Amino acid sequence: MIKKILKSTINIAILLLLMLATPHLSTLLHDAYLYDYKGSSVTKLTYTNSDKSGGSGFQVLAPSGKQYTLTNGHICDMQDSNSQIRAHFNGESRKIRVIKKYNRHDLCILESIPELKPISVSDSVYLHSKVHLIGYPKLMPLSLQSGFLAGNHDLKLYMLTDPKVPCYTDQTYIPYRAKVIIGAVLKHTKKRYCYNTYKAHYINVVAYPGNSGSPVLNNFGRLVGVLFAGTPGANTISFIVPLKYIQSFLKTK
Repeated sequence: MIKKILKSTINIAILLLLMLATPHLSTLLHDAYLYDYKGSSVTKLTYTNSDKSGGSGFQVLAPSGKQYTLTNGHICDMQDSNSQIRAHFNGESRKIRVIKKYNRHDLCILESIPELKPISVSDSVYLHSKVHLIGYPKLMPLSLQSGFLAGNHDLKLYMLTDPKVPCYTDQTYIPYRAKVIIGAVLKHTKKRYCYNTYKAHYINVVAYPGNSGSPVLNNFGRLVGVLFAGTPGANTISFIVPLKYIQSFLKTK
């Protein structure tokens, strides 16, 4: 009788442990899938004259069916006349050219890297939904971080402009030699910038230099945003380009 009771108690304990472990095991398996499968869509981006700065980019499938490498506008802006962007993937590296920039919302598309798997763009995104950031923090090995789409925030986005070209009607020039923020980089500049305010999404995921241009995915592995800035004073908050701007930009290609 005692043996039966003991065996029953052990079985119940095992069952309870499995019930408690299953959600965590499911999460671990899901994150491992995203890292392995969607990680093969992401590339590290540096410059031909320096491998110490850059960001992340990824292969994306546009509504037209064409594929491109998508990253931030400020990643494309950081190359100078003496350098080109270099993509690093699968143990290889290759120079890739810029096709089109959309600095108004900090986006840039470069030529396709056929060796990478394309990420499809989601049709919608929901506040408080779970999201996953895949990229190269500090240009170190690929990493995946998970969190939630926590909310929206009005943000000033700065774009490099030719002084001879006027800003859009809803933008303002920054004075000569002003301190400006590009992504998470604070610096002095002799060039002139326009800025506009728009509502960006923020996620409760830590971002580092090198994460700029990283894809932000939903639980189904579809694109819902592109990371473009962190917050040095609040390390658990990062900003992403909203889905609607990505959809609009890719429709033009």
